[in-house]
Amino acid sequence: FDYQFYYFMFLALDLKFGQKIGFEVKDDLHIDKEDGTTILYQAKHTIIKKRSVIIIGGGGHGKSCIEVILSTGLYTIAGILDRKEKIGETVLGFPIIATDDDLETMKKKCDCFAVTVGQIKSAQTRIELYKRLTNIDAELPFFVASSAYVSAYASIGKGTMIFHQAVINASAVIGENCIINSG
Repeated sequence: FDYQFYYFMFLALDLKFGQKIGFEVKDDLHIDKEDGTTILYQAKHTIIKKRSVIIIGGGGHGKSCIEVILSTGLYTIAGILDRKEKIGETVLGFPIIATDDDLETMKKKCDCFAVTVGQIKSAQTRIELYKRLTNIDAELPFFVASSAYVSAYASIGKGTMIFHQAVINASAVIGENCIINSG
């Protein structure tokens, strides 16, 4: 932190009745003082490099997963793996680039994956894909939608997808490769 930050924080902590603090309106932070003057502060932004992730499954559940992943602001979609006859098509504007037979080749290009095949009748396909990915040491992060709530005291296993409006409270333990939806 620099002097400007400390001075701004000193002023913010010393706010008087009638003074207001704001964010991203006039500048990154500002204080509107009672006498009509405004103090502006340009905050130093944290730059987060987005990671690429390959989606496995471009159906309805895959579309919902893409929305969750993008809502985090931490990832970009490198492409989608689906059935051979779908290669060249797009899902929500993202290309289907290969099939799950190409996992090892795809891992050389991007080591972060999301299993986005749903499980309406059976979870077997999800489980098999997950095992294949763990066998090649692929990274399988968990994804939490921007509108979900996850307690800092909860535990989330790798490969899990937590959808919009879901609530995971303190001491909850969610396993690997799970789908947590709301409603």
